Formats: sequence, C-alpha cells, structure tokens
Amino acid sequence: MSNYSSDEALEFKVGNTKPMKIVNSSLSSPYSIAFGKNGSMYIGNSGHYPGDVSAFKKNKTSPYASISSGNPAGLAVYPPPKN
Repeated sequence: MSNYSSDEALEFKVGNTKPMKIVNSSLSSPYSIAFGKNGSMYIGNSGHYPGDVSAFKKNKTSPYASISSGNPAGLAVYPPPKN
C-alpha cells in the first residue's frame, strides 16, 4: 500500500493488519506500486520532478535502482526481472 501523504509504502502479508515491511527511503509522494515475480517491489514517486520509480529487492528497505519517468501513475512488471 502506498501512502502518498506520509511518503511511505507498507507491505502486508495476506490477512494481516500489521505491515511486514515499511519503506520510506527515497520516496516522495508514492503513487503506484508493483511487485515482481522474485519479490522485488517497485514504487512510483510523483513528488520527484519529473517523477521516478524506486526499485527495492525482496525484504530490503533501501532502493537498489531508480528509474526516471514522467509521472508513474501506474506500474506493471513484465517480463520477470532476472537476478
């Protein structure tokens, strides 16, 4: 779940109300979120000009990559990323 106003994203296990991961590193008005087959999380930031996507490896809270994008209002991951 991305929280636009508090600059964080929360990841929940299905059925749980307590987040298993909270990410707030390098986020600015997170607007969209997608998950890769390998568990990586991609968060679209609309607060950075012109906008970007931060990429996080599974179980990590610091990004390993940032991809410039106009306004990442929607994200999809395909094909599955290779590790």
